[in-house]
Amino acid sequence: MPSQSTAGRKALRALGAAARFIEEDLPAALLAICVVLLCTDVVGRYVFNHPFVGAGSLAMVCFVWVTYIGSAAIARRGRHIVIDVLTDRFSPRLQAIVQILVQMLVLGMICYVIGYAWNALLNTRFVEIPGIGISRRVITLALFIGFLLMLVYAARDLVLAFRGALTGSYSVRTDDDEFESLNTASPTRAGYEPPAEVTEAVFIKEALDEDDRPKGDRR
Repeated sequence: MPSQSTAGRKALRALGAAARFIEEDLPAALLAICVVLLCTDVVGRYVFNHPFVGAGSLAMVCFVWVTYIGSAAIARRGRHIVIDVLTDRFSPRLQAIVQILVQMLVLGMICYVIGYAWNALLNTRFVEIPGIGISRRVITLALFIGFLLMLVYAARDLVLAFRGALTGSYSVRTDDDEFESLNTASPTRAGYEPPAEVTEAVFIKEALDEDDRPKGDRR
């Protein structure tokens, strides 16, 4: 049994690493390629009067993939924009019930888009993208893969919401690895402290400026 649990944890870690590569490292590389292509095209067009043929089209393809794959990464972290002014005042069980309804609606929309994209991939004759000779199918493929990944995370959130409705202990999932270092309960090794709130920082600056003024200039 211990060996099976260890193997299971290793498999989950490997799956998580693969997901992070697809959803974070790959979009970062595509975005870098997009920036390089556009900069090269601008320099070639306006400096050497010799534009990079197909640079704009290829950058467009990279940007589409960044958009949909990046959306899946945001869904995994639970960082999509939501309006929670009202639901934050609910009890945990009621929040879970509301989240069940929301995730069911989200799953329905995602399934519709996946079905549409799958049907387009199978039955549509795509034309080539000008300048690079690649079928526009690659754009629809980005839509399909991105929404397929979001389907997995929406199903996960639905399961967590059902569990919260049954147990009465629930909070909306908002994991974000980039902001773990801002947690005051677990400062980093370098001793980094989270920045003050904007209003707090403004008042502190005003107080410091007041102290630095000559006594005759103080209000």
